[in-house]
Amino acid sequence: MRKEQIIPIEIQDQLDIIESQQLVLAEIEIDEIELMPTHRQVLRVRDNNIALSQSYLKITPKRILIDKITGEELDLNLPVINWERTGSDLASLVDEYGERVLVETNYYEDVFDEEGEFVEEILTETTQEPVMTNVLKYLMLMIKSKKYVEIFELFTTQYISDTKEIDINFFKRLQ
Repeated sequence: MRKEQIIPIEIQDQLDIIESQQLVLAEIEIDEIELMPTHRQVLRVRDNNIALSQSYLKITPKRILIDKITGEELDLNLPVINWERTGSDLASLVDEYGERVLVETNYYEDVFDEEGEFVEEILTETTQEPVMTNVLKYLMLMIKSKKYVEIFELFTTQYISDTKEIDINFFKRLQ
């Protein structure tokens, strides 16, 4: 027995769109590697594991080099910093561009008299610092209000920023 479906053009158009989808949650261009000027570098996220019942989140990024002329991809298995979070971990709030939301933060020092009694607090420093919140609850709120791919673009942008704070040249090295 032979089966043949007669698919209307508007449904075929939808099927073509589905087939053209890349299986990538996020892909963000990052610093070029000086030793490979003919390639651009991207951080690509395809895999994630969210286990809310275990308060666990793992995102698996890969650093991929792409030839600027041919578009050929080169996966050298370059290192990335571990991207696992638990229910007790915090994340920075980010804006719609993936940039940290910074607020004015005051630091105070306690002043004591000669007998060791508290007298007052004195403002010693004011800085701009990120607002921190529970990473898994933040992720859940984002899932309810944004497209899944947008969420991973924002999280990936923040991951890149966090990594560069630890080591500004991390993504510029081959090892």
